[in-house]
Amino acid sequence: MRLYIKYCGGCNPVINRKKIVDEVVHKLQRRTALELVGDRADIGLIVGGCPVCCVNMDEVRPLARRLVTVGGELVNFVKVPIAQLSEIIVEQILNSFDPQWELPEADWPERENLPQALGAEGKIKHN
Repeated sequence: MRLYIKYCGGCNPVINRKKIVDEVVHKLQRRTALELVGDRADIGLIVGGCPVCCVNMDEVRPLARRLVTVGGELVNFVKVPIAQLSEIIVEQILNSFDPQWELPEADWPERENLPQALGAEGKIKHN
């Protein structure tokens, strides 16, 4: 599975975004082959620190087939217990993924026009 991660600006977080993303990535790696990418993702994980989740969705939609949105205690706009947040995010990601997806290169935007989610070393960039 190819996963794109996008953070909000971090102005008013009610959750520890870095901790949650690290937990999600670790749990996904234990359950499926995972590749963190900057574009052409199967799933886009939008991580907002508060319910406003001010990420510009118009920038993110072209980067992934499906989106899972976290806004504080909300996962896909449903309130969940913080203690279960990472596990519920993982379940939403896995339920949104179809391993049969094969998308021709021509259907994706040009790479140079897309924002990057990974740093130079290929590691997650945390805000």
